[in-house]
Amino acid sequence: HLGLLWEALRYSWDALRSGPLSWIVLAGLAFCLALEFFFGRSRPKPVAKTFFFNYSFLILNTVLVGGLVNLFYHWINQFYLAWLPLASLRVLADKPFSVQVLVGFLVTDFTIFFSHWLRHKVAPLWHLHTIHHSETVMNPATVFLQHPLDPVAGALIAYVPLALLGGSIWAGTLVVAFDVVWGMYAHSDLPMSWGPLKYVLITPAYHRIHHSIEPRHWDKNFGHMLTLWDWLFRSAYF
Repeated sequence: HLGLLWEALRYSWDALRSGPLSWIVLAGLAFCLALEFFFGRSRPKPVAKTFFFNYSFLILNTVLVGGLVNLFYHWINQFYLAWLPLASLRVLADKPFSVQVLVGFLVTDFTIFFSHWLRHKVAPLWHLHTIHHSETVMNPATVFLQHPLDPVAGALIAYVPLALLGGSIWAGTLVVAFDVVWGMYAHSDLPMSWGPLKYVLITPAYHRIHHSIEPRHWDKNFGHMLTLWDWLFRSAYF
């Protein structure tokens, strides 16, 4: 229905225009593109057609699918406000902002790892996730190359626990924004290895192994920002 689509687009545009998350992500994308343009392994990668193809997936997922989700949220807003507080654990409600961000970062880094692992191990989720692994030329926009339902499934697993912790909306926004920006960086085609820190932080070189088609690299390096979870679950490969 065209009226429904128009309403979805309108709500999506309002969310993009007024939400700080959108502007932080756009700034992060610009920064990652600049890094790749000047330091990428095969410059100038940002102008390659694969980048614009991937970016079209961002537009599709954010504007159309995101818009429909925003519209649906608008319809059930009162129900959401009435019931979510009852489910909140409020563990972080009275904690300092810095503690909320730090705990949120650690919790979501694990839940993103777990979400990523599930989308490789559960057949229906893997079928959605294979689109992301169809990329042949890594770039910051590779993170947006996803089936529309793939990020929905991932976010439900990754971010619902963050919401239930009961921290402030600003702390949650900062954590999610950093997650997205780091994802763009990790998918960049950069030669940076970070020296000894590569054993702690996810680097583009580390994540490229995850996207490798070589059998020895399969089911390796699921981590998002920290290699800790790959170490613990024996999926780290350097």
